[in-house]
Amino acid sequence: MNKFFVIFSLIAVALAELPEECWQGQPDGKSPHECCQLKEAIPMALFEKCKSLFPPPPPGSHPKGCCMSECVLSETKIFAEGKMNKDEALKFLSKHFEGDAETIKVVHEAVEHCDKEYQTKKAGFDEMAKQPAAPGEKVCNMASGFLIGCVNAQIFLNCPKDKVAADASCGPIKSFIDKCGFLYPIKVVH
Repeated sequence: MNKFFVIFSLIAVALAELPEECWQGQPDGKSPHECCQLKEAIPMALFEKCKSLFPPPPPGSHPKGCCMSECVLSETKIFAEGKMNKDEALKFLSKHFEGDAETIKVVHEAVEHCDKEYQTKKAGFDEMAKQPAAPGEKVCNMASGFLIGCVNAQIFLNCPKDKVAADASCGPIKSFIDKCGFLYPIKVVH
């Protein structure tokens, strides 16, 4: 049986702005990838590789989602030395979706949108990364989790028309991602 480790990219500066239902998680039913039928923006193999460094936490403890996100984006060169490299993001994602011009256009728009959002939040991310870690823990930059969630959410919300599933049960997840944005969950099978 598959279990899912759900990474939520939490950004303290935006917590007060989110509607309460965002904290309940995505609605049951169709997953975003069933509704926007594209392959994952970042291959699950990279998450699996990083999962060995940041395994799922024991029950009752905090997830290390941002550390896993930082690991994944470091592997792709999208995130290095605490900063997003927009050129590397565009290069990586263009190659990943090679041969699908409409999707590449959507991906480029998503990266541009999320880079602007990232730039407005960067000082807050950097400040949070300076906070002391709990004993035995590593402090990771939350920007990486934000970037993964933001890009995935933007791709989903602007899914190429030929990739949108004609299924009424996709409405709730679209509404959730539209309202909650960067809390878009990344499921990692383990």
